Amino acid sequence: MKVYITRHGESISNAEGYIAFSYTGLSDKGLEDAKKLGERLVKENIKIDAIYCSSLYRTLQTMDQIFKGGFKVDPKKIVITDLIREINRLEFEGQPSTEYYAVRNTTSGLNPDDFRCKGGESENDVKERALDFKKMIEKSGFENILIITHGHFIGRFNSIFGLKLEHTNGAALSLLEIDEDKAEVKFWNDTSHLSK
Repeated sequence: MKVYITRHGESISNAEGYIAFSYTGLSDKGLEDAKKLGERLVKENIKIDAIYCSSLYRTLQTMDQIFKGGFKVDPKKIVITDLIREINRLEFEGQPSTEYYAVRNTTSGLNPDDFRCKGGESENDVKERALDFKKMIEKSGFENILIITHGHFIGRFNSIFGLKLEHTNGAALSLLEIDEDKAEVKFWNDTSHLSK
């Protein structure tokens, strides 16, 4: 199975350095970059059987901009799912990212992967969602899928396969070829379409 992965375009919270709310939208740059991704998918004639998109606003906006870039997929083959949403850091939404990481990595006294803020999730919770998502796409029968998701989810999804890959830029394109529990990286964090 070919799994194309993109992180949502730059959000307003990415640009301003705070943890996003679920309703946080894309910046002007994020909108333009996502549209360029759609143009790339068309130009390179990349075959996608189905799209899996996080339910959060910034990913839905990214998908809309990909379509504005000219890319098309059968609407019946678009799956909006909470399985691939960003880690829930409810208590820290709207606050600088540095505050969350300071608590998670030092003052909590927990392994950072086990830290769960009030009303939120841990990295291990996200990994469990990633495992459930892997089962979902394996059952789908699709050969070529596009995932529109978030940084934390991408990291946990990769960890299922023992991969430690760099964090991805907004609207970058990556490709994994997955065969059961093995994943081969074909390309990662490709932003060549954004430099034009």
